[in-house]
Amino acid sequence: LYEHCDGHRAAASYWSTTSVHLCGWFRAAYGHPGRRCGPILCETSGTRNSRSNLNGARAARHERKRITYTMTTTMNVVFTGGGTAGHVSPMLAMAEALVDRYVDTDVDVDILMIGTAEGMEAALIPDAGYNFSTVDKVPMPRRASVDLLSVPFRLRKAVKQARQLLREHETQVVVGVGGYASTPVYLAARAEKIPVIVHEGNVRPGLANKLAARFAS
Repeated sequence: LYEHCDGHRAAASYWSTTSVHLCGWFRAAYGHPGRRCGPILCETSGTRNSRSNLNGARAARHERKRITYTMTTTMNVVFTGGGTAGHVSPMLAMAEALVDRYVDTDVDVDILMIGTAEGMEAALIPDAGYNFSTVDKVPMPRRASVDLLSVPFRLRKAVKQARQLLREHETQVVVGVGGYASTPVYLAARAEKIPVIVHEGNVRPGLANKLAARFAS
């Protein structure tokens, strides 16, 4: 991403396994507002000073340029959170802005929203026309009780559910707003090495967003 956006080719002579970097929606965070790049085919590792690697670098750059102009980017985004309208409304607003940003472009935005079956999101999100899936609700007891002993087991089950959803959706980034559903999805994204973005609209962050802030992108 750094090499492609800023034109730095120093790393271009490291070649081995092929990986595809999708960076269209990260342009603003990277410091390039209004600039969008397509999928990039790049290869990494190997010896830097070899002449054969240099020739390989030139060929790969040509192939990368060709693929950039011929492939259609699919952006798989998961929004998670809920419980109250204060959580659901930002999710819907961000999803709508994301879809509007890439309308009439070669970027296909695929959005999945994850919440709980008990929260307001279970009614509001399907009504807004977005795909919606649920994980088990795992509330954290505010004081010591018998329920506190069962939290690790229930949380583990919810994280397993979230990991399955992320894999099936082939998620590339998770955006969370807090709420009961966010914690297992945050932990699942971390386990799957998926970037996490946290949106906090309150003066005092909730427990889920405090947790995710430790490893958020």
